[in-house]
Amino acid sequence: MTRTVTFALLLAILALLAVPASQAMANGNIVVPPQNTYNGQTYAEWSAQWFQWVFSLPSTHHPLFDTADCSVGQRGNVWFIGGKLGAASAGLNRQCTIPEGTALFLAIANASFDNTNCTSPVGGTIDPTTFTVDQLRGLAAQNLEGFLDDRGQCTVDGSAVKNLLGPDTNYRVQSPVFDFTVPSVDNLLVLIDGDCYQNLAPNLLTVSPSVADGVYVLIKPLSVGEHTIKFGNPQGNPLGHTYHITVVPAGD
Repeated sequence: MTRTVTFALLLAILALLAVPASQAMANGNIVVPPQNTYNGQTYAEWSAQWFQWVFSLPSTHHPLFDTADCSVGQRGNVWFIGGKLGAASAGLNRQCTIPEGTALFLAIANASFDNTNCTSPVGGTIDPTTFTVDQLRGLAAQNLEGFLDDRGQCTVDGSAVKNLLGPDTNYRVQSPVFDFTVPSVDNLLVLIDGDCYQNLAPNLLTVSPSVADGVYVLIKPLSVGEHTIKFGNPQGNPLGHTYHITVVPAGD
């Protein structure tokens, strides 16, 4: 059985209360437009780095399992955030302190696909598949399609990011081909695919090729102080995921 990493499912993006129409709606003041680059990289290129960050950390010490601080594994002035992995019934509500000048690359819904394969969840063997890159892209897109019509709500300090809904949103990108390396134990491949990938020591496992398809929002650096980011389903209750962001002056 070929492993499919469908973060649209794992992120469990839940409901978000409606934002009053009177609140600001200017995307340009909140996010980097999806057709633009940031730090010389496109949304698509940042999306590949999002997955590399996600897979690089053990599941027992991971920000998206809420078992580690949001700073874990972050480098440079773009940090990666998303929903709570493995939680089908509860949103994420967390505090996050970031340095001044840091942008946030937020995954709204995404899926990746590669050729890793475990013949059985328990006691199986690693038996890679041989899909081409084009086939991998088709599989990732197929796994994402059903989760785009009602997952596109995001607000930053009450200001809504517009035009996130639907499979043709401009915020949807396909990643370039990328590879990722997982820890030898407690890695996400064990959680998703089976214990074939447990106890890889002394060698880490690098997976290549991998591709991803998803909807993302690149939030511009926020001012020093307190901010709130919410994202999830635009209809119904309860609230979806919430990040309470504290931006501290550079050097603190």
